[in-house]
Amino acid sequence: MYTHAITQQSPTLLVLDLEATDFDALFVGAARSVAELEGTPTADPLGPWVLVHAEAPDRKDLLVAWLNELIDRAEVDHMVCPDAEIVELTETSIRARVRGRPIESKNYQLVRAVTDACWLAMGPDNLSASVHLELKD
Repeated sequence: MYTHAITQQSPTLLVLDLEATDFDALFVGAARSVAELEGTPTADPLGPWVLVHAEAPDRKDLLVAWLNELIDRAEVDHMVCPDAEIVELTETSIRARVRGRPIESKNYQLVRAVTDACWLAMGPDNLSASVHLELKD
């Protein structure tokens, strides 16, 4: 289970705040949030599963690397991928399957998630994270 909130801090910056019950839910929720931000999908059926892999020195940076992988895929493949399943998640790497639909209309022009503006915290019952997302001018 996850929740998210999005705040536009400037014309070129969004803040994505996430809360989740565990790390798998946090990373799946992040994928769904990016898909929502990228655009409205067509009514086409979901495409085939694609394996996505990212690595980073720690979980905070891994969240940013994961988001950047999804942002890059949306830009290159013109797809939003709201459907994600974690295959393996460690402190420093993620392997997941994603599938999506073509983008019918863009919501935001995401450029990248920013590592130095990201934080991740563990509470007694949940995880919280905040990531800054740069937008094209």
